[in-house]
Amino acid sequence: MSVKDNGFDKKNAPAKTFWDECDYMILWNQEAPEGMPAWDDLRKIAKILNAKFPRTDVLSLTDAKLLEMMSEAGILQTLPEIIESEKKDRLFALKCALSRVIEGDEDYDAHQHDADKKFDMGYRYYYGEGVEQDYSKAALLYMEAAEQGHAGAQCNLGACYYCGKGTEQDNEQATHWLKKAAGQGNTEAMFCLAILYEEACEAEKQREGLLWLILAAQQGDREAKKSLSEMHLDYTLVDMKEGELIALAEQGEIKGLADYGVRYTVDAGASVGAVRLKLKKLTKTPLYSHLRSHFGDQPYFEEGEEWPRTKSGNGLDFVFQIFNTDNFGLPGNIKLIQFFYNFDKMPWSAKEDGWFIKVYEHIDMDNAVFIETPEECWEKDYCEIEFESISPSEKRSFYSHVCGQPVWLQGNDSPKNKGFQFLFQIASEDEAGLMWSDMGTVYAFYNPGTKETWFTLQSH
Repeated sequence: MSVKDNGFDKKNAPAKTFWDECDYMILWNQEAPEGMPAWDDLRKIAKILNAKFPRTDVLSLTDAKLLEMMSEAGILQTLPEIIESEKKDRLFALKCALSRVIEGDEDYDAHQHDADKKFDMGYRYYYGEGVEQDYSKAALLYMEAAEQGHAGAQCNLGACYYCGKGTEQDNEQATHWLKKAAGQGNTEAMFCLAILYEEACEAEKQREGLLWLILAAQQGDREAKKSLSEMHLDYTLVDMKEGELIALAEQGEIKGLADYGVRYTVDAGASVGAVRLKLKKLTKTPLYSHLRSHFGDQPYFEEGEEWPRTKSGNGLDFVFQIFNTDNFGLPGNIKLIQFFYNFDKMPWSAKEDGWFIKVYEHIDMDNAVFIETPEECWEKDYCEIEFESISPSEKRSFYSHVCGQPVWLQGNDSPKNKGFQFLFQIASEDEAGLMWSDMGTVYAFYNPGTKETWFTLQSH
């Protein structure tokens, strides 16, 4: 077992440490690292320590405590270089070796070692719990446990590769270890795979990520259930067994999700009047944000589409998108509406260039793709939307809402042509960083027959 074989690059470890002197800790029994006791001497030290302090969990000891115990056992003087040079790394190496000897694992067979202990110790080093935080040591310990089949360690090692903590960033290695953990039913690894594949621009990769998310939800993962619900995905119809789904996901050749019983619940419901939009800025963008109703961040696109632009070719700023759930009804057969706007030109009417209302009457999420925001466009933080039905008897106000009737700031300015129905009005919103002129409001209409959209802006 070597550092190279495990996918680690020695250059990632701290310079001039024990890890540079021998491959992956315990080739020690073949040749002791410079300045460290030979294997036979190490066994003697371990036996003395074990006799003096029976059943001690050496790995959990602080460096100071280990030195204190060794001094009390009368063996500290045999290891002068541990105190002088590279103290922390050599003491860590010594702890690992002593632990193995004390456990009776003198020849160090990694597959028989206590993977749980290595995982726990790796966790401590990763988060700095009781020891000084050290991502490199955490990753190495996770690797040991992962190779022994420990699902939690495989998951955490995959996360290390994904984040580039303790090792170089490597999505291929991250995927490898996360899939191993997910194959053992680790829902956290499944959720991590969903995150990893979300970043892919290819529709096939994103479908695979959604399948891992479905697997996690089916096994009770609350975050996965919540994410699928917010994305209007009904995964309860999937009748495939867990093993079959895992095998399918591991193949990475995912067809349409509908082929496996997954369907969308974005159905146009009967109009129930106005629905207020309450915005809340989030510090962290949720999983697959483009499949949710929201302001800012990234919009939903399908293969073959392009980012909306002005007539001169500049990208329009993405403002918001709303999926038409059964909580409210939008005109016609609308499944999704999006609004793009040019805040540099600040158009006021439908006759001007610099605005675009995009209407989807059909959603094919199997072909959803990521399109990078043009450089000239703003990139606002993600704001989630809370929908609140407005009672017909409630006093009308100028807040943001969809459906119902518009509340005009400067008098009725509805489109003159017949057939247009009200879509939404969006007020200036501090949470989303929106300011329409001087505390203005945007109004939008849609004609289901001609598919035309109409827009106007009014201000105080």
